[in-house]
Amino acid sequence: MVTAQALGQAAAINRQLSSNTITNVVSSDKIMELPNANAAESVGRLPGISIKRSGG
Repeated sequence: MVTAQALGQAAAINRQLSSNTITNVVSSDKIMELPNANAAESVGRLPGISIKRSGG
């Protein structure tokens, strides 16, 4: 299991390094490991991202 996680992280890092723009790549496996209720809250953990909430 640790090997699979390391391979996913290595792929994400390689995509970031080869990009022509500033990007932050997070694998779907890593997002699923986070204790958030939905994908928006998971993405809100990335640097430079803020979530604007309206309502409940």
